Amino acid sequence: MKRENRILLGIAVLLIAACLGDVWFRRQGKARTLAEQEAREGSVVIENSHVLSGADIWAEFYQAAQAGEPAQVRLVKSYTGVGEDSTYITDLAFDGETYAIAGSQDTYRYLLCFPDVASPSGARTSSATYYILSNDDTVTPEKIERYETSSFAFEETPPDAYKVYTEYVWKDEP
Repeated sequence: MKRENRILLGIAVLLIAACLGDVWFRRQGKARTLAEQEAREGSVVIENSHVLSGADIWAEFYQAAQAGEPAQVRLVKSYTGVGEDSTYITDLAFDGETYAIAGSQDTYRYLLCFPDVASPSGARTSSATYYILSNDDTVTPEKIERYETSSFAFEETPPDAYKVYTEYVWKDEP
């Protein structure tokens, strides 16, 4: 085969591969979008820390759990505009005694609520309500923040806690 024919054949193969790759990536994107949409239905949906829908679903879950009734909730958290977009799904269940996150072996005895915690000056929020899973009923959002921002964090014992849900009051909202 002549050199020119091999070059043309190589270009043709590359073009076909590129086209097939583009179709594959589009199909993957559609499948991901459909899966994310399915996950969002009947869930608490949070995008870039804004609760878009499902606050009532969270409230029902929290009330049932506080009453000692088994309950479950799905949280779908999306982050966009910073590098690659990402979506995280958290399935939280309460069996009447302990809280568990699907896929984790950790269980928690308490779901603590800290309403209207003032934000630091200069923040885009005026306050927040934190819901924290913990086995230590003395943990606070301030203790978690202190650990997370401490330059000595590697020397400290991390708080036995997980911030599972946060509702922010944004300064630009009425």
